[in-house]
Amino acid sequence: MRIEDVSPEWWGFKSGFVSGGYLGSNSTRKKATKTGDAQKINERTAFNEDDQENLYNLVQDKSTTGKQGLGIKDRPKKIAGVRYQGKKTSFDDSDDEESADEPFADFRASAKRKRDDSLEIQKIDEPKVKVKELCKKLLLQVPGESLKLKQLKVLIDEHSTSVLSNFSSKKDALAYLRRKLEGSTKFRVERNRVSLTSRRG
Repeated sequence: MRIEDVSPEWWGFKSGFVSGGYLGSNSTRKKATKTGDAQKINERTAFNEDDQENLYNLVQDKSTTGKQGLGIKDRPKKIAGVRYQGKKTSFDDSDDEESADEPFADFRASAKRKRDDSLEIQKIDEPKVKVKELCKKLLLQVPGESLKLKQLKVLIDEHSTSVLSNFSSKKDALAYLRRKLEGSTKFRVERNRVSLTSRRG
């Protein structure tokens, strides 16, 4: 069976495809039938001065800048794997060219700036609280200088929200508090009750 003899039942024939041959078949080059064409193919062409000048001008027009290769300058800049095309805007534009949505953008930016400033002020205003010192202060205010661990945690949360707020659960916060107090000689932890070992210290 030859390549030209393709069955009309072949799926590609119905879609307008032309068979390229069988898998693994070698493609043959078309040879020039005229001797003149064959000589032109083998003939060496000279490199004219005009060709050299045109090539030089082409390279200089698309010259390299930075680490870009030849001919890349005229293509759009690639940012995050995507060729970016867009209008280049500058912040020096005159005030008459303001668009209608610019005041909203300014409002959003100023609102975000205010929110960031307020968060920084809160961080600055709230000094870093030491857990052991706070526990000692709270236990001194309670009669008997003794509290359950959960009650002490509630008092700590009321006094300073930042101390135990980093924990994902109440159980983790209590475990952290227990470890802190057990590691100190100023506190005595028996079961779930915390008390001061001595009045002074």
